[in-house]
Formats: sequence, structure tokens, C-alpha cells
Amino acid sequence: MKDLGKDISDQLSKEPPIFEPPDDKVVEHFARAVCEQYAQRRNEPNINSPEIVNGLSMFLRVLMRIEAKLRNQSLLDTGN
Repeated sequence: MKDLGKDISDQLSKEPPIFEPPDDKVVEHFARAVCEQYAQRRNEPNINSPEIVNGLSMFLRVLMRIEAKLRNQSLLDTGN
């Protein structure tokens, strides 16, 4: 009988995890929630405008893609 724990362990040691940025819709939802809350706290409804939400969403997507790329690159560099 095979040792499933060993098989899984062997497979994990051969294939490092791949980091993926979150889906664009998730980032957009998060950006919208941040802008809504910030607009309410500052009592400035224009902070919740589509332009600002879209700008924050695009900025966060770029940051998350860079972070995923850096994490994946560091895994390749270290071999872990």
C-alpha cells in the first residue's frame, strides 16, 4: 500500500506554489468598499466617484501583480 502522505510531500517538494493576484472583480469590489468607507468618514462623497474607485482599483491590481511576480521569482531564485 502506498504512503499517500509521502506522495503528497514528494509532489509538493517538486512543485513550488505559484502566487496569483486576486481576480480583477475582487480588487474592484475591495476598492469600491474602501472608497465608500473613506468618503463617509471624511464626509466627502466625491471620493466615491467612479473615477477614483477605478483609479484605486487599477493601482491595486498593478501592485498585486508586481507582488505575485516578485514572490514567484524569489521561489525560482531560491529553489523553494
